[in-house]
Amino acid sequence: MNHMLVELARAMLTAADLPEYLWEPAIMHAAYLRNLSHMKPRAKATPYQLWNGRKPNVSHLREFSAPVWVLLQGQKVQRKMLPKSQRRAYVRYDEGSKSIKYYNATTRNVLTLRNYRFLSQAEPSPPEEIGINPNALLQGERDPLCEGEQDDGTCSATPENSPDNLRKRKAQENIDPREPRRTRGIWKDYRYLHDPFPDEKEAGMLCIAKEQAFTVIPGNDCHSLKEAHASPDWPEWEKAIQIELEQLQRMGTWELVDKPVSAVPIANKWVFTKKRNKEGILTKYKARLVAKGCAQRLGHDYLEMHSPVVRLETIQAILAIAPTQKLHIQQMDIKGAYLNGTLKERVYMQQPEGFADGSGRVCLLIKTLYGLKQAGRKWNIELDTKLRR
Repeated sequence: MNHMLVELARAMLTAADLPEYLWEPAIMHAAYLRNLSHMKPRAKATPYQLWNGRKPNVSHLREFSAPVWVLLQGQKVQRKMLPKSQRRAYVRYDEGSKSIKYYNATTRNVLTLRNYRFLSQAEPSPPEEIGINPNALLQGERDPLCEGEQDDGTCSATPENSPDNLRKRKAQENIDPREPRRTRGIWKDYRYLHDPFPDEKEAGMLCIAKEQAFTVIPGNDCHSLKEAHASPDWPEWEKAIQIELEQLQRMGTWELVDKPVSAVPIANKWVFTKKRNKEGILTKYKARLVAKGCAQRLGHDYLEMHSPVVRLETIQAILAIAPTQKLHIQQMDIKGAYLNGTLKERVYMQQPEGFADGSGRVCLLIKTLYGLKQAGRKWNIELDTKLRR
């Protein structure tokens, strides 16, 4: 079976022309399909049916590397009229969270998302130039692959997707990876964003949407405990860390225990934020200990993670109705909301980064912590239970 899964994964990666390091989601996708399929020609049931006692639903299945449109959540759109979704490559279905995993070639990461959409044959995919093709030409630019040009500026050569032009484009892409490519008028090369550069001059030429990726601007938030310790605001950050640790202790978030032999403690990190009022004046230094939930394993550290969320349209409708009906609206904020959820799973975590006692013990989480996959669900259950009483 292992040999069969490896062969299937190799075939899928080769057919989709995806990088080799995606072997894990490819094998997971192949195993998922095998469990939903008959293992023998005359088998009466699939492995899924034998295990769960019901026939599987295969309406959600898609081909490996199928194009999927994902919603850009929590990201600032640089220009108002840019698309709110982007085309990515589907790599597998996540049964536990009812979501998909897709491959982002820009960041070379496999991410999980619930807000996605596959376009059916009745809904053809938009042209590649709309927010997809990184080599799309700007208005007025001339295609370097166009061998002949008419008076009206159109190309008289072979079509863009012809075999000859495709080979030429592929040959053009095999350039020095250190040389940035011109894409929509911006010099950028996402694949080598974190690679070292020969000199500072070359590093300074790399600009991505006006974001500084290599330097920390003075006055901005720190991105690690090391940066916070090296910043001139360390006394303030240290006070914020102590406040967070006191709150975690007061809430009874964990207890220190000896590490079990079979336990795999998840790591954690500190997140630092400078709170400002509406005038932009700094009012508070905030530090939060966050668990690295990306290391959690389905079936071991969590079972379900879905949590209902209010739609933005519902809030907008209520805000519109309130003044017409002369209603009063009140808003409240619960400090450390996710720390109120109670864990039923046994989740072990390493001691807080930079504040371990050196005993080798680990934290057995009793309450949920920010960053855990099930934290939002547990908090919703806790709040719903209290409100119903």
